[in-house]
Amino acid sequence: SRLYFAVVYWIWKRVIRRYASERTSGREPLHFLEVGCGAGNFLCCLENWFHDGKITAIDTERELLEYSSGRTRSTTFLQCSAQALSFRDETFDVLSALQVIEHFPEPEKFLADASRVLRKEGLLLLSTPNTHGLAARLLKKRWQGFRHDHISLRSPAQWRQTLERNGFEILNEGTTLLNGIPIVGRFPVSMPFQLLQAVFGWFPWYLGESYMAVCRKESRN
Repeated sequence: SRLYFAVVYWIWKRVIRRYASERTSGREPLHFLEVGCGAGNFLCCLENWFHDGKITAIDTERELLEYSSGRTRSTTFLQCSAQALSFRDETFDVLSALQVIEHFPEPEKFLADASRVLRKEGLLLLSTPNTHGLAARLLKKRWQGFRHDHISLRSPAQWRQTLERNGFEILNEGTTLLNGIPIVGRFPVSMPFQLLQAVFGWFPWYLGESYMAVCRKESRN
């Protein structure tokens, strides 16, 4: 499973090295915050990719935090809500919120707080279900993105506007492929699509399953 997730998340490694590492020029380790760490799959990748990185992870579920801590080596875990981040201003270089923001009743408040805890020109890594994707259009109410706890679903255009209004410059964006369609999204059928994404990055269309964005905190914030 670690190999599978290394492929799935490989594009994030590339964008972090491109946009965050060039800002620090390798002078100091990157400080990461993962919001909604879940089972720790992305954390395991971060630890392997950035050996000197300082990683903090938060989640509301104690069981998930305990499980994730058993899979990682050096990550610091905190049980808290992401709606009010309890960290000092300008603490982190990279904040990841992967498949998380759609759970928040007020995404704008989260983005404002994310901007606060990020250092100048820090990165926000965002992924969220795409309501305009092909799977959503074809499956309608049967689409996996329509869940009771997904209370803030928006289109890519709406997310772009929300991000820009809250002081983020979008550096890289796109959508994934068609993993929301059940047959295509199951392993091992999904692997060729994951490999394509790992090599070429996200795709410049708006029919994919998830909207993906790399955003930089604007220097004036």
